Amino acid sequence: MNKNIDLKLLNIFTYGSYKKFLKSIIAENKDIRGVQSLIALSASCQKTYLSQVLSGKSQLTPEHAIGIAKLLKLTQDETDYFINLVHFERAGTPELQKYYELKLESLIINTQKIEKVVISQELSILHKTIYYSSWIYPAIHVALSVPHLRTVSALSTKFNLTADETIYYLKQLEDMGLATKNNSIWNSKIQNIHLPESSPLVWLNHQNWRRRVQQEGDKITPLGLHYSTVCSLSHEDLLFLRTMVIDFVKKTRNVIEPSKEEEIVVLLLDFFTL
Repeated sequence: MNKNIDLKLLNIFTYGSYKKFLKSIIAENKDIRGVQSLIALSASCQKTYLSQVLSGKSQLTPEHAIGIAKLLKLTQDETDYFINLVHFERAGTPELQKYYELKLESLIINTQKIEKVVISQELSILHKTIYYSSWIYPAIHVALSVPHLRTVSALSTKFNLTADETIYYLKQLEDMGLATKNNSIWNSKIQNIHLPESSPLVWLNHQNWRRRVQQEGDKITPLGLHYSTVCSLSHEDLLFLRTMVIDFVKKTRNVIEPSKEEEIVVLLLDFFTL
């Protein structure tokens, strides 16, 4: 049987059970003849044994898992997660299960940090302190990518600033290496700026934009969306939902980067446990 068949893959980090993951892989590739036999072959076990595993009667070993990971062409992080799922379901005591549960959670968090998703550049410490002191700096910085907002007059009208205030912010951005001036036209020099999660300024940045949301007050814009919910979830679904949020962030980058600059959009996300 050909082990070089490319199977349709799924995001393993949305699964809290390796058995559910394998069942989904089989279902997703149902058009491929003998896919379950192929997985068994890669695991170096009999197809009947794999069937017993999927039915819940038996468990894979880490040795089985590494073979399947190779077949599925999982990354190192995905392989670590898959093998630890096997360890988790094989654990014979609640203490050992808890150990692997925390390890799985740690793997999800470490592999899904926002800075791994967003490709960007960093500013110097001094410039970071200024840039993230107010929402207006990143707002004007991004606005300079929009053709009709590249003059002092247009920016002043857009952000309800005086001409002197706008010029002050533009000069600051110019000093940071983020803006350049050509006659009366200002341009954005570097577009992707990301503040690492480890930065002490990260919460200041979040607070700045949330204050900006509050300033909207009773303003209702047709394209604006504001949504909040508090809910109870299983731990497994909590991790699943977190992965969905990270996947959404990845997809936004795929849309944003090639998009034509016409509107300034703010997207805020909060996801936490109480």
